[in-house]
Amino acid sequence: MDQTKITITNVAEFAGVSKSLVSSYLNGRFDNMSEATRKRIEETIQSLGYEPKEQYRNFKKRERGIIGLILPDITDPFYSLCSKAIADGALNHDYMVLFANSDNNVGVENTYLDKFSECTDGIIIATVGRNDQQIMQLKDKVPVVLLDRRMKEGMFDGVSSNNYESTMDMMKYLISLGYEAFGFFVEELVEGMSRVIRYQSYMDFIKEHNLYDASFIYNVNLYDEMTMISNLIEFREQTKGKKAVIICANGKTLLHVITGVDALKINVPNDIGICGYDDFEAAALIHSGITTINQPTYDIGYACVKQLVKRINQNGDYTPKEINLRSKLVIRGSV
Repeated sequence: MDQTKITITNVAEFAGVSKSLVSSYLNGRFDNMSEATRKRIEETIQSLGYEPKEQYRNFKKRERGIIGLILPDITDPFYSLCSKAIADGALNHDYMVLFANSDNNVGVENTYLDKFSECTDGIIIATVGRNDQQIMQLKDKVPVVLLDRRMKEGMFDGVSSNNYESTMDMMKYLISLGYEAFGFFVEELVEGMSRVIRYQSYMDFIKEHNLYDASFIYNVNLYDEMTMISNLIEFREQTKGKKAVIICANGKTLLHVITGVDALKINVPNDIGICGYDDFEAAALIHSGITTINQPTYDIGYACVKQLVKRINQNGDYTPKEINLRSKLVIRGSV
């Protein structure tokens, strides 16, 4: 047998025991293991030349009781509520949380990843993107759960909302209201971000209903107020005479669009309809209420902790799982 391809599964099969028993052996837990079984596993490992992955040598040596949490922007209401849920969940599982704000900077994120891989039992991360290689290097060091992100299929556990379906539901509702022009306002599309999935759902709907001439896409910079104003003016001019609506790809974009609309004294929804993601607290109070996709934000954060603790306790090979929680369309007067 090719020794470079020997796995814990092979060891279990040759020794005639379960994978979990081999995992217990590798992590030095012999309490419920007979001497004969222990010896058989030891001899099988030696005869096959199996070399345990780094994760088997390190996972249970840690037991520091600390979870690392790396967020791109802790001022974002979505991440603020996720943080509370993660802190609550960690406490309920006898863990503390070590928080870090990467400030949407990949270099800062990598610094925290390096530090946290050495001082925590596991990491929850909402990566800034374009950092797959660095994160993948953690796979054999600590368990990782992606918060509201996707990477290569089957690489890591992840928790998010059902972004594709909820965006599609929003579009169907807007069509039912008679909207004829659709502006999609979104930050830079970076692979792995939830907004990419929402954008793809939007485009699939446009294609399915042959609405190419009615689709207007704006890649917005939330730190450039004047460009946002220009985008809104351009959208109004291009959709003059049509019933038009703006769909915002996330909560921060929605807030900036509302600020721009107010600055231009645009009447909502008579001049332009507005809707988007994240049902922030003031959404029911602004204008006649903003129609939003309400993500189960707290549940997303809490589920990240549950999944991470589960992986910490598994100590070995597992099949990563992607959890998508259902969002709810909250209908108000902005459309």
